[in-house]
Amino acid sequence: MKAICTLSRGADIAEADLLIRGTGELLGEEQSGYNEFSFVDLHRDGDLIAYAHKLSKKPID
Repeated sequence: MKAICTLSRGADIAEADLLIRGTGELLGEEQSGYNEFSFVDLHRDGDLIAYAHKLSKKPID
C-alpha cells in the first residue's frame, strides 16, 4: 500500500509490485512469489537480458 500511495506512475507501481511480490513462475501456475530461476533476476538483470537479446539477432560470422 505504501508503494501505491507514494508512487503515481503505473510503471513505477508495477516495478515496486515486482520487487515486493516476485516474478512468479514463467511457465507455471504461480502468479507471484519467487521462482526456481534464482540465478537470474528479471528486474536486476534487465539490461543484460536486453543486450543478450540484441546480440542474438546478429548473424554469426
